[in-house]
Amino acid sequence: MANRIISGELRDQKGRPLVGAQVSAWDSDTDFPGDNDDFMGDTISGANGCFQITYKGGEWDTRLPGSTSFRPDIYLKVKIRSVFTQKWVKVWQSKVYSNWIQANPLNISETITIAEPESRTIGGFDPQKHGFRFANSFMLTPDAMGLDLPSYKMGFCGGMSAAARNYFKRGVIAPADTVTPADGTPLFEELFRRQKATLGGMVIPNILVWQASPDEPHPPLAPHSVGFRTKKEWPLLKEMIDAGEPMILVLIREEGAANPTNNHQVLAFGYDWNPMTKDLKVTPDSVTLHT
Repeated sequence: MANRIISGELRDQKGRPLVGAQVSAWDSDTDFPGDNDDFMGDTISGANGCFQITYKGGEWDTRLPGSTSFRPDIYLKVKIRSVFTQKWVKVWQSKVYSNWIQANPLNISETITIAEPESRTIGGFDPQKHGFRFANSFMLTPDAMGLDLPSYKMGFCGGMSAAARNYFKRGVIAPADTVTPADGTPLFEELFRRQKATLGGMVIPNILVWQASPDEPHPPLAPHSVGFRTKKEWPLLKEMIDAGEPMILVLIREEGAANPTNNHQVLAFGYDWNPMTKDLKVTPDSVTLHT
């Protein structure tokens, strides 16, 4: 059907077809105060970046007294999908094609500037060389803690992350041990000392603040959400990795007043970042965020 068709072809700034984008057509109602723009239809762009939308005929605007025109004022919105949230993110909007005669097909072929995804890995850092080969499960004896307590197991994730970072900066290969070091050995003492250092100062109070933060967007005057805090942390993390500095991250696993040591620490040494969709993957792969 030739009538009431909006079609075109979308490409990025490098001439590549924009594939899998959501293309929606709208009728602009800015000439009618208080009226919302009317949705005309949508589609997904194909393998060659082409799209086609067929919209219904008829009146698109409330006719003003004395007016003889009720043709649509057409514009397009283009969105791409976030990998992690699966939400559509707007990347472009066309100009308005005013007072369009519905019998005339409308072709809108455009080049859309899409910010390129960024990928960084700190050169020279190798988890196989600077990381450890044994399980993160250590047996502490009462003597290790200086307290009259029974022996118990705990992880030294922070200590292992800090040690790996230190080995990298010194150009040292991590010990080749495949068995978790026993209490009293030099490697155990090093990791235990570094573990305590990663939890010193304001670290535990800050972790508790994160645990108390809501998951959903916060209303005015309420505590900042986890997402809000993540957005504030990301620029610093990016700056440090770009500068070649691995960073220790605390992954918040607990909520409320739960034991803060039940969370987990990892060493970040790379990232994949999409500034359009705000998708972020931090290396190691176990850390996936959406800012």
